Amino acid sequence: MLELGRAAGDDVAAGVARAAYTVASAGGSLPLSSVDRTAITSAVCTVFGRADDIDLEQLTPIDSIDLVRLVDDPAVRLELVRVLTVIALLDGVVEQPKLSLVLDFASALHVHGEFLDAIVQLSVNHVRWVAFDQIRANVATIPAGRGCPTIRTGRPCRTTATRSTPR
Repeated sequence: MLELGRAAGDDVAAGVARAAYTVASAGGSLPLSSVDRTAITSAVCTVFGRADDIDLEQLTPIDSIDLVRLVDDPAVRLELVRVLTVIALLDGVVEQPKLSLVLDFASALHVHGEFLDAIVQLSVNHVRWVAFDQIRANVATIPAGRGCPTIRTGRPCRTTATRSTPR
């Protein structure tokens, strides 16, 4: 949660809620599911640490130009695009309209990151690239000195399972 966001005005928080609504409802995903509704209110809470009641029935879509005018803090912009990415993928289905909106918002807000590379690849249907990149990212998180030595050293593990031939 960003401390910077706590000082943000109501206009910025409303812009964040509208951006979350825009992504969640993209491609005609209306009425919003209960998961989408929770995600929108969580977006404001995550980015700003605010638990204000949001009138979801009054939200309207926002375009990237208006969002840029409202959100000027780079840290808030990054956190917002991360949250929008989660909302776009929340239902476990790759939906092009949602991915396109995330990429449009990220570009307009000048947000860059490896997670957006995966969204670009998903948007052009390179699912295998995304899967391999996720595996690469997961392997990179294995701390040195722990995990399978094959990953760290390239040499097979010496366990009873690999010693099936006599010496």
